[in-house]
Amino acid sequence: GLLALAVARGRPGAGATAAVFALALGILLVPRWPDWVFLRSDTYPRLEPATTRLEFEQRLRVSNRERLFFEEGRNATVAVLQGARTRTLLSNGHPEASDSGDMATQLGMAIVPLVLHPAPRSVLVVGFASGVTAGAAARRPGVERVDVADLEPAMFRAGALFSHVNGGVLGDPKVFLHPVDVRGLVASGGARWDVVLSEPSNLWRAGVSNLFTTDFYASARRSLKPGGVFAQWLQLYGLRWETLRTVLATLTRSFPHAEVWWVDGSDVVLLGSEAPLPVSRARTEALLAGAYSGDARKYLAIAEPGEFWARYLLSRADLEELSAGALRINTDDRPIVEFEAPRDLFLSEEGNALRLLEEKIARGRFSPPVDGAAPPQAEAWAGLAGMYGMAARPALARAAALRAFEESPSPALALRAARFALEDGDAEGAAADLARAQGSDPAARADTEGRVAAARGLVDEALAAYARAGTAVAALERLSLLAVYGTENDALEQAEALLAGRGRPGPGEAARIVEDLARSARSVECAARALASLERLGTGAFVPRIPLLEARAALLVRAGRPAEALEDCAAAEAASALDLDVMATRVDALRALSRNDEAARADLVRTRWAANPPPR
Repeated sequence: GLLALAVARGRPGAGATAAVFALALGILLVPRWPDWVFLRSDTYPRLEPATTRLEFEQRLRVSNRERLFFEEGRNATVAVLQGARTRTLLSNGHPEASDSGDMATQLGMAIVPLVLHPAPRSVLVVGFASGVTAGAAARRPGVERVDVADLEPAMFRAGALFSHVNGGVLGDPKVFLHPVDVRGLVASGGARWDVVLSEPSNLWRAGVSNLFTTDFYASARRSLKPGGVFAQWLQLYGLRWETLRTVLATLTRSFPHAEVWWVDGSDVVLLGSEAPLPVSRARTEALLAGAYSGDARKYLAIAEPGEFWARYLLSRADLEELSAGALRINTDDRPIVEFEAPRDLFLSEEGNALRLLEEKIARGRFSPPVDGAAPPQAEAWAGLAGMYGMAARPALARAAALRAFEESPSPALALRAARFALEDGDAEGAAADLARAQGSDPAARADTEGRVAAARGLVDEALAAYARAGTAVAALERLSLLAVYGTENDALEQAEALLAGRGRPGPGEAARIVEDLARSARSVECAARALASLERLGTGAFVPRIPLLEARAALLVRAGRPAEALEDCAAAEAASALDLDVMATRVDALRALSRNDEAARADLVRTRWAANPPPR
């Protein structure tokens, strides 16, 4: 730029030319910016100020998460970060998908329209992210082709790191990837689909609102085959009620038929079609008990297929009534949402999820019109219990579960009520609910007994109950108790059994096992035994790297191998770890090596990180 400016003013002199080339050389020689500069998120703009230097620096570095993937693409900077419990995909620093907390959204977005459509053969997915939604679409029996459109090709490469939750969708021959702008794809008229799943980023992100306009909806409507359905994901958080009504009014104006379904505690899916879908209760429940049974139970809080119908929130008539007073519609030439949504992120009322649930209950929308007999009231209340649970309202969830129990006294419902009572901190209520669960599944009952006993401080009873349950989940809870209250040998045996089990735990569970393993091994002999267990995991360990390094370092100090512990501390810090536990382990290792001056300095650094507020 400087050289062009010099040329514009006449022939540049030797000095000017040399200065320009010196500047260019300096730019090339300067070290590249650290990746974490590009990984800051706008998802939580109202965070409280950091109160310690450590917290301040952790936020800046997006710590403590290992960077598994980083690519500056043409349209976005894409990264995959691995934490102790969660693997997250980010686009321009914004979390777009994960293998834990976002699973309900990613799966529910696909499952709701795909079980309602009578026989989908072709599906378009807008936005790849982790690939979980595309994978769920490909698993639907009868689907022959899944097209995926994403503006940034790096997303597809990053998606390979989520094969453990997306079913290896990148290798599925039915799935076709299109690194294009979906607006051009649907407007071209070159293809039509039975189901279109539109799952862009959050509304406050720049450029996203153009996938919520009447213009895009018109193109999407034309791209549907006869009887097809358009599904639009929408977050309920970070939006004021008026902005939400604008989005609902825009969809309602764009499709002859529209309705809203609940996905989880913070997301819904809007459905648009030419006419109401011919919903078969038998077919839908068969899919939820078959192809999607594991997903429904584990991630969507649908214990029985019949509970799915409670997810129906608003009918076409409800939408027309709710959006009747909306003053504006979102269009390409008047993109209201593009400007309102970013403001909402700082001003939002954050009560949309419960407000929609109240609207549903007040209007008596316990299920949509279905072929065959209407779902029983007990299933409707059980479904509402799961919805309130996902919305982090355990007291309301328990009340709904008990209402379902009154309609149909089921031991499983009583156990669910007990779980909700525990989440609400009501151990006595949980015990009362447990007493109602006579004749329930022995493993599920024992697991709940263990949780109730632990909440009441009855450790021995909790340990015995978890042992009777015999499930992997109960074994995890038992290990956590043994690590604090049990003997070293008992805790190590439990941890080793979990690590060597037939079914490998997920990354989050594996990290938890390793952390409890390190916490429980306090003697030299047990620390050596725990290290041997970790070494047996091999180089392809399924445990996230930072928790594994932290646990190894602590165990190495106790096992009398402080020099190796220092190496693991350095490796953890290089992988992005920045926490007080690693700093404390470094201090212990230096003291064990009699490097007392270094240990004192390291301890002073740790104290400063922990106590000093960041500079303002």
